[in-house]
Amino acid sequence: MRKDTAPMTYCIGNTHFDPVWLWTWDEALSSIRATFRSALDRMNEYPDYTYSFCTPATFEMIEKIDPALFEEIRERVRDGRWDLSEGWWLQPDCCSALGESYARQGLYGQRYLEEKFGKRTSVMYNIDSFGHPDFIPQYLRGCGIESYVFSRPESYHRELPDPLFLWSSADGSSVMAYRGADLFQHTPEEVLATVEKYQTDLDEKKTDRMLFYGVTNHGGAPTKAILSALSAEMDKGRALRFSSMEEFFEIQRGKYSNVPGSRSVDGRELPVVTGGINTRDCGVFSNYPEVKQDNRRAEYTALSAERAAVMASLFGESYPLEQLRGVWSDIMFNQFHDILGGASIMQAYRDARDLHGRALQSSSEIMNFALQQITRRIATGDGIWNFVYFNFNATPYEGTLEAELQWCWEYDLYRGDITVTDDDGNELPCQIILERSTIPGFRTRVVFSGTVPPMGYAAYHFNQKGGDVRHSCDGDADVLDGGILTVKTMNENGGVEIRDNRDGSVYAITPEVRADDGDVWSFNTCGFGDALEPFTPISAARTESGDIKNVVRTRFGFRSSKMEQRITVYPGRDYVDIAYRVDWDEPHTALKYRITTPSAPDRIVAGVPGGLCERGFDGEEYPLSETIELGDITVMADSIFAYNTDKDTETAALTLLRNPVCGDLRMDDPLREDEDYLYVGRGIHEGKLRVWLRHGSELSRTAAADRFALPPVWVCEAHHDGELSGVGSFLAYEGTGDVTVDAVKKAEDGSGDIVIRIANRGFAPCDGRLTSAFSGSSLEICLGAHEIRTLRVPDTLTLDEVRTVSMLEE
Repeated sequence: MRKDTAPMTYCIGNTHFDPVWLWTWDEALSSIRATFRSALDRMNEYPDYTYSFCTPATFEMIEKIDPALFEEIRERVRDGRWDLSEGWWLQPDCCSALGESYARQGLYGQRYLEEKFGKRTSVMYNIDSFGHPDFIPQYLRGCGIESYVFSRPESYHRELPDPLFLWSSADGSSVMAYRGADLFQHTPEEVLATVEKYQTDLDEKKTDRMLFYGVTNHGGAPTKAILSALSAEMDKGRALRFSSMEEFFEIQRGKYSNVPGSRSVDGRELPVVTGGINTRDCGVFSNYPEVKQDNRRAEYTALSAERAAVMASLFGESYPLEQLRGVWSDIMFNQFHDILGGASIMQAYRDARDLHGRALQSSSEIMNFALQQITRRIATGDGIWNFVYFNFNATPYEGTLEAELQWCWEYDLYRGDITVTDDDGNELPCQIILERSTIPGFRTRVVFSGTVPPMGYAAYHFNQKGGDVRHSCDGDADVLDGGILTVKTMNENGGVEIRDNRDGSVYAITPEVRADDGDVWSFNTCGFGDALEPFTPISAARTESGDIKNVVRTRFGFRSSKMEQRITVYPGRDYVDIAYRVDWDEPHTALKYRITTPSAPDRIVAGVPGGLCERGFDGEEYPLSETIELGDITVMADSIFAYNTDKDTETAALTLLRNPVCGDLRMDDPLREDEDYLYVGRGIHEGKLRVWLRHGSELSRTAAADRFALPPVWVCEAHHDGELSGVGSFLAYEGTGDVTVDAVKKAEDGSGDIVIRIANRGFAPCDGRLTSAFSGSSLEICLGAHEIRTLRVPDTLTLDEVRTVSMLEE
């Protein structure tokens, strides 16, 4: 390591590798094997050259296919010639996943590196991801990563004080960050031109630079021609050297006093950037919503499986640690930025669907096996059918619950009324609704209002009451009156108008189509075009009527496309659900939901991975994670991942889908009119919104969002005895603030310890208490604004034996 402090260009031999993009994973795997062979051979020819590549997902495949090649890589890592600067499982899209996924990217990535190479990395090289949300620094630091390298947004989208800066999130976590430019240097001419450009920076700005060189994307590595050209420049005495990212950042620690691990004594500081670093290439935020939706389903199913397995382990059942690691490996691979960003070819999405399917099925089996290991121990009561509902959130569930009861052939055909009782014997009002089957009398579906304890379960009992009762469709299809809220189900544009009867305010959610001439990334445009003609109403019909919920189905059209909404109002509740189904066939358009409020709110509070952030009405498209708040209205969405604002009207519009040509990166070439293109957004898309009019509600943002995103699941049980009562709770949070529990799992080291990750999504510190009724213990906890904390407790869930640990669980 050089001792002087003169500015220097550090030459980083590198392969930016896309395991999926305009090709499928199997083709890329063959290419990267050849890439590694070339990178290793060049080391024999150029003794000062260092190669940087580190993707555990790729290494794992190489080890299976070519163990000898993998062992050569390990030897070069030990020699210091192969730089492990990529501490996550692979380079993910950072906008569309849950925050917990980035904790897992670091956890599993760092554990793999330590197991296979005997070391971790302090650098995350995430060069091609499409934007970097507000709380990524907190996840990086939690996983032992102190430095971050990226390229998007480019300087023409976002000015930064310098390529090298300190990036901080709102909780106070910070990392050294470096924005790489002039990437993908494939030829000696390109590399030498960049050397000259950086020399000017060194002379004028007196700060170090990294130059990334090597053939990239599909594969390739630093070539002989590039290495020879750089060696010749170094022989001339240029301020240039072969290096690694870890060495580059280690040298910066000796220069700057405000960086993690600083060794500087002269007080020089890097400029500080706080908050999200977002790109204006916004197409990837909403491309191919199905893969984003499947990712979200897979994330929540895996998290539920972990919690269920922890609950079962408290009764001596085994915890499927290795199986869950495999689930997360599948989920994390599909979070690769070109997959989750919707930028790959259609064949790649068939593979992604299959991989998500494996993760979902495995998680579902783990969850359901664990739940039935618990329910077999519960004294279920004397119902004909007994349903045990499990709540995986750390706050109580209160809301509607549904059950579908089987009659034939265990019982005679039955079309009568139903009684629902809780475990104390109280009869609860219920409503017969349309069952999923179509055989009269074969099954009955029922909805009722109930509660389920935090991170626990509650049994409800169902019996026949007699009579002849069918689900009701009576009532007006134009207006749904729920007492607190009154809903006009379809205005002239297909929109839903919601009146809050507590203060008379009116809100609207209206579908809107905009022109969209952008390619897959929107590289060639800036946002969306003009609004097109409105939808044409087709029909409205009442499909459910009763005291628990009322539903109207509306249908309307746009050109050759159709949209259907099922609007559900729950009497006495302050929210409305809107389930939508779109059959879309409009090339180069985007479909949105415009949110209109009675008055312009001061700000927008938008969900981002791991937290909430405040934004204004700047007209830009932003990624969105689950919730958006405009004044007193909060909209939660399970399948919408972007929104934009209108500066003039101070409204926001959620982006349901966009429909560019699949894999379109047209550069300056126009699309051909006679070509049979595939389109990203063509076909059927489904999703659900919850529109919550808070109006002073005591329910926290996070509790409301958790109820929507992770509602209770049920297990149907016949009557049997058991040692457990019909109601139980394992872990609960009670206190102030927007607090949620992100994860409850077993530690990866196999010790049996339980890991709890708790997060304050709010903008202020909060106080609360975690309680385990199972172990009879509790823990007072104070969380700073936006803080995510990881706790480790014994396998008995004894909270008074807690340790605070990193996201690496140590």
